[in-house]
Amino acid sequence: MTNRTDITKNNFFAWSLYTAYRNPISIGNWVAAEWPGKPITNAQEMQDDIDFRINMFIEALNIAISQSANCNDWVRYFVVPEFYFHSAHGPYPGLKINEKSAFEYLMSQLVMRIESTLADSSDSGRDWVICTGSVLTTHVSDIADFLAGQEVKNRLDSLNTAYTRATQQGVAPMATSHIGLMRLKSLEAMPDLGTQYDEFNALVNAYRQDPLCTVRNRACIFVYNGGSTRKTIRYSIEKQAESTVDLTLGVLQNGKIGTGGQITEWLANYPPVSILNGDNQGSGICRKSGARMPIVSYYQSVELGAEICLDHRLQRLRRTVNMAGNSPLDIQLVPSGGMQLLDYAIAGGSSGAIFNADGCDYILDQYNSDGQPVITKDGKASSGTTKQVITGVYTSSAQTRSEGANGTAYYSHSQLSYRTTDVGPIDYVNPKSTENPGGDTYTGDISRPVNQYLDLYNEPNVLAVTTSSNKVGDYFTAGLGEIHQYSQPSLSAAPKNK
Repeated sequence: MTNRTDITKNNFFAWSLYTAYRNPISIGNWVAAEWPGKPITNAQEMQDDIDFRINMFIEALNIAISQSANCNDWVRYFVVPEFYFHSAHGPYPGLKINEKSAFEYLMSQLVMRIESTLADSSDSGRDWVICTGSVLTTHVSDIADFLAGQEVKNRLDSLNTAYTRATQQGVAPMATSHIGLMRLKSLEAMPDLGTQYDEFNALVNAYRQDPLCTVRNRACIFVYNGGSTRKTIRYSIEKQAESTVDLTLGVLQNGKIGTGGQITEWLANYPPVSILNGDNQGSGICRKSGARMPIVSYYQSVELGAEICLDHRLQRLRRTVNMAGNSPLDIQLVPSGGMQLLDYAIAGGSSGAIFNADGCDYILDQYNSDGQPVITKDGKASSGTTKQVITGVYTSSAQTRSEGANGTAYYSHSQLSYRTTDVGPIDYVNPKSTENPGGDTYTGDISRPVNQYLDLYNEPNVLAVTTSSNKVGDYFTAGLGEIHQYSQPSLSAAPKNK
């Protein structure tokens, strides 16, 4: 029988970099901003964009690989935040590169690059599980032509009329201080508050319910079997919950909202994703983009779960605990753009690991409008590490503060947590929503928490990601950030390679 502790005591690497848009401005429940990147009008321009991001991805992966001497012998997990792969338009257009869609081209190139990188490294005989962060795509092939359509113009005119009415009442847009909390506004705001943006918010919501196109938000998980075939098995997951900040309102210029050449919140929606049958990937030709996938690593079966950002807050994995056919989760990954680990969403089985790599925000002591930054310097959010109970979860955490071209501060972070040996979590009761308790992550008092698995880990090792390329500023809002490494000091023996 597989030892659950053995299959969860791994090495975890997060690429902590800011992956979202520049200078976000709050307008009602939404964000106006500009995605970094270069406009894409043909397949070659799209390939150039994807290839550059892949090159930076491999440079960051190489930094993680370089730390193998500081790892124990178990599996290495490398997780990248949500939104890492996007275009200046938000999603990549529906063009073909060598007869492949943007997503398929990107994934096929990454498989080859990851295999060749690991095969030529000191870690060629180790297993790696690599989560790409998410990829935004759309079926619209000519985005400029689509945005020039009459229906888009009509919607934009109506939005600007509502926006003008709001500003005439004395309300003004403001810099967005916390992208993660923006997504909660549309979920939790009360319609009878009577704010000046009520008409505007209602209009955006009405357009979101009548989309003119579809956007998909997917991540790929690569399982590199260094201990056996030296080949990679690929899985994909699709985000279920459409956040209010996954796309932007467009840009605000001269007192008016424009698309800025982007697919916006009021134009698109996500395709539906069902979890009714347990949210499993399935097998063979029946594989789906479920959040649960049974993988094999070092000849052991591992139940891996992954949820992108808001899916964690809405308890996607937690809701399928104990459903028929679902094994207890060994690893719960949360690649995100403005999310952190939340106690009611912890879905791991006993001794299971939970790992978050976020690309948009700093860590809050409460995940609500009253929340304050946990890692600070001179009273402001900063780079640093901590180990404590945050939003009910005992975590080892690291945070990155980066600066954009105009000196604006942008944040990203990572968190590692472990379930205790207690039984649970229990079955999910739908009407209770977030009142359903997640799995416990510590014993003892909140001021002196204990977890026999998390407490084995060193303080996170933080390494800057640098490159000689002069194009980083074209594609990334605030540089390439840092690698956060979570490893145990002891060299515990992994199963011997056959």
